[in-house]
Amino acid sequence: MVAELTPSRRRDGGQEAARFREFCALLTLDNGRPFALEPFQDMMLADYFAGTTETVALLGKKLGKSTLLAAVALFTICDRADAEVVVAAASRDQAMLIFQAARGFVRRSDDLGQLVAVHGGMREIRSTRRGGRVRVIASDVETADGWLGDLAIVDEYHRHRSSDLYGVLRDGLGPRGGRLLCVTTAGEDEDTPLGRLRASALALPSIRRENGHTRARSEDGSFAFHEWALQPGDDVHDMQVVKRANPASWWTPAALQRRHDSPSMTSAQWLRFACGIWTLTEAQWITPEEWDACAGQVSSDREADWYVGVDVGRKRDSTAVVAAAMIDDRLHVRATVLLPTPGRPVAVADARSEITRMHSDLRVMEIVYDPHQFQESAEILEEQGLVMVEMPQSDGRMAPAAQTLYGLIRDGRLVHDGDPELRSQLLAAVPSETERGVRISKRKSRQRIDAAIALAMAADRAVKNLHTEASEFVWEVFQ
Repeated sequence: MVAELTPSRRRDGGQEAARFREFCALLTLDNGRPFALEPFQDMMLADYFAGTTETVALLGKKLGKSTLLAAVALFTICDRADAEVVVAAASRDQAMLIFQAARGFVRRSDDLGQLVAVHGGMREIRSTRRGGRVRVIASDVETADGWLGDLAIVDEYHRHRSSDLYGVLRDGLGPRGGRLLCVTTAGEDEDTPLGRLRASALALPSIRRENGHTRARSEDGSFAFHEWALQPGDDVHDMQVVKRANPASWWTPAALQRRHDSPSMTSAQWLRFACGIWTLTEAQWITPEEWDACAGQVSSDREADWYVGVDVGRKRDSTAVVAAAMIDDRLHVRATVLLPTPGRPVAVADARSEITRMHSDLRVMEIVYDPHQFQESAEILEEQGLVMVEMPQSDGRMAPAAQTLYGLIRDGRLVHDGDPELRSQLLAAVPSETERGVRISKRKSRQRIDAAIALAMAADRAVKNLHTEASEFVWEVFQ
């Protein structure tokens, strides 16, 4: 029973690790299976449970990071009296993923539900018997200033722009003998807080490398570093080799091969997220060669099902209205990009007029829009009989849409007419990593990518609404 955990203030590393393994065995994953610690997770937490103040681990994507950190957070408030645990990331939404994983554990366990209570509105989980709590804090330093606690969980440190938050949390560990656990993926730029921390760790005299795993430890035992990554010269396309950087049992060579071959996987993403190799993902999304290879005769088929994406710009941005239809297993694209003039942004009424024009020329099934910028216009167009579909530009919606669009372009299954403004905006878009996947964003603030966003929205709806067997196959491939 979870309720039989004995509260602890004195720490014995071996005993604490054993209690944690027992605790995990009583947790249930969202697939209904018990949570069993993997050997690499045991290895990663060995220093932590031995009392190491700072434990930093670099792991690839999809290795159970959020689930593991959620279990550690819950165990701490169940095992220690009055334990204070914070979860911090570069954004609150990102930190909430660990909170949501912990909340799921509580919801699926009657025993655990007797020990803790979830306060979702407060972003807290409180121990009803030991007096401790787990809480999510904002990424700014002011929120964490003055924190004194037992455990600070720092998630995805590669996204932090400065080391200030990390430093404040680390400094707050002393009075209570607390510990910091930082688990993140490889970054893009080594001249970052994580890059500099990693460089310091790799310069320690006590370092060991074996089968893809690097472990370094300070002489006084207060700092430990773990990294699962391939080394220079390793074959990143040999799945037996890539397995070294993916120690979880579910990543078999066959599963890695499927991930490697996915149409949405770029080479830079593969290097960072599957191989643990630091590389700049912003430099690659769609190449000019890939886009230009898709130029051709765009269909004007009035019998096809067309889906229109609209992205309304602000001030210096453009406004894009893009229609897309799957015809003969290829996405045909018709785009209108409205550019601002000096001193005058694009009027929303101009976007409505272009949508109405497209609707008269084509059989438009849906107009997809971001309600944050186009809600009033959407209501006007609905009164005219058009079908309006909200698509908030959240990570959860835009990341899959971007991946679908990328797969179509990479496989040469998109047709455009060579419009230079559309080309410019597609090539200005860069991949931006999120917890929901990779979406597109700007490299520079003055660049315009409205057409890329509108195209991704239209492509997402066009592919999702296919009904033929062949089209259903395409949808499976792109997801």
